[in-house]
Amino acid sequence: EKAEDPRARARFVDEAQITGQLEHPNIVPVYDVGERDDDRRPFYTMRFVRGPTLADAIRDDVEATAGARAWPRSRQRLVRALCSIGNAISHAHSRGIIHRDLKPENIILGPHGELILLDWGLAKRIQQETPELHNECPPRLDGTNVGAVMGTIAYMSPEQAAGQRPDERTDIYGLGAILYEVLTGRPPHSGDEPLAVLRAIVERDVTPPRTLQPLVPAALQAICVKAMARRPEDRFATAAAFVQELERYLADDPVEVLPDTLPAALARWVRRHQGLAYAGAAAILLVSIIATIAAIQLGAAADRERGLRERSIGTSARLAARALGSEMDLRWGALGTAARSEQLRRRLRAGGSDPAALQAWIEARAAAHAATVNAVSWFVQDRGGVQRARAPFSPTSVGKSYAFRDYFHGRGQDLPQDTTDVEPITEPHLSRVFRSQVTDNLMVAFTVPVFDADDARDAEVLGVVGMTVELERGMFQCLKELGLDDNQIAVLVETREDWTGRPGLVLQHPELGHLRDGGGAERARTAHVPAEHVRHFVERGHGILRGYRDALGDDVTRWLEAFDTVRAHGYGVGNTSWVVIIQERDGA
Repeated sequence: EKAEDPRARARFVDEAQITGQLEHPNIVPVYDVGERDDDRRPFYTMRFVRGPTLADAIRDDVEATAGARAWPRSRQRLVRALCSIGNAISHAHSRGIIHRDLKPENIILGPHGELILLDWGLAKRIQQETPELHNECPPRLDGTNVGAVMGTIAYMSPEQAAGQRPDERTDIYGLGAILYEVLTGRPPHSGDEPLAVLRAIVERDVTPPRTLQPLVPAALQAICVKAMARRPEDRFATAAAFVQELERYLADDPVEVLPDTLPAALARWVRRHQGLAYAGAAAILLVSIIATIAAIQLGAAADRERGLRERSIGTSARLAARALGSEMDLRWGALGTAARSEQLRRRLRAGGSDPAALQAWIEARAAAHAATVNAVSWFVQDRGGVQRARAPFSPTSVGKSYAFRDYFHGRGQDLPQDTTDVEPITEPHLSRVFRSQVTDNLMVAFTVPVFDADDARDAEVLGVVGMTVELERGMFQCLKELGLDDNQIAVLVETREDWTGRPGLVLQHPELGHLRDGGGAERARTAHVPAEHVRHFVERGHGILRGYRDALGDDVTRWLEAFDTVRAHGYGVGNTSWVVIIQERDGA
């Protein structure tokens, strides 16, 4: 019945098209869009996701912590989850799309800790001028309404309730409404008469969370109230700003929306400098005790301070590794979507009989993802390793066999150039780092196999689709935005052997650019960490190293170092060969 309704068909197709534009680890990907041959009904296919919703998690946590006398630590996990959803919304806004129906029921918690934002049925392009559909049915509190009033009333913004045009700040209100339910265990709006509830949303501020739950931290209430301000201009300017405030709270930093009081600042200082606090108290209380006992106390305080420093840089290393893993997932996700294209499969089955069509296809893919993946080139190779298309087009490479390349056969290193009798990869692959023959810069290739059918278990590999990326362009920007202290630096290392036959090549380091500008280009390209450290990275996966020597520094300075292996979870790759290192000058 709905398939015959042109408004419902238009909304269905628009949801598929909008969701298909969004490539983010926390947004379910759309694989295909089309119409059925028999009755021309539209359809789209997307990744199957299962698991409880955020609403289920909130309800379970509220029941489990009933009667608690302090703010439940388990609730922090739900606040942290909201950061991931906020980042997904920030990505959608950067693509010109707003969701308009944010609520806990639209967020799935996956079995491995991943979060997926669903239901883009009310999503809309920000610049879209098409008037809204109107609905003659009265609005309901517990379901999505379509019409002049669109959304779920329990989480609806004042501008939606008033039938006004929404924008990005409508989604910021929705993020605040989800945070409200995390804090209080109930949605922000409720009542028996929907029209009366809509009027209250427009005319009155939301009840502060601490009025309902006095244990709610004041900083979280301040963040929630600002996100849910009645006037859009009084809310956070962007979803990223909302996420940054939550991350400040989770990191035990002062939030900008709530002026820091002296007791709160003092308590935070004590938490961060327990060693110094204990040492100071001991100095006041034990001033008359002999120097030996005082020295023991100071030594213990220094050990505690060192432990806090180690935990701090260890957290930074984990965050940096996860951020790089998300960058990898983004590129494998774009390639995975391309590999499932039936048009690509037909061209590879045809053995390159229509090279112009295949070239046009790869150029369209490269253009569609140019702003997000920062690729130098996209390419397609057939099962024999022959490059069938490349964007940008290169007459010297298209038609040439690259079966010997690591990114084709996945053996971790290139084979002799006359190699032809090797099988292509059967799973996503990250190539060994290589140097561009054109720019001389370090590069890496992301590749995925193209199967003859969606079920890879029984399908034949038709070829390989991939992209090459310069390491200093785009991918490593997250390492430069970690907010490290002045005495800390972020370094990235490849643990596999490179073209020199040594492991531990430094891929990213603040001094690399300075070396090249100062004439030390060769040293910048071939800097390595000591082999014993590389073995430690591989064996342990993550941890702390004391007395570490910087690969590009002097021989005198010693560093305290935390390291973590980069992991890409979105496409079954798991651990990569890259290790993130956060170094801090060790004054101990």
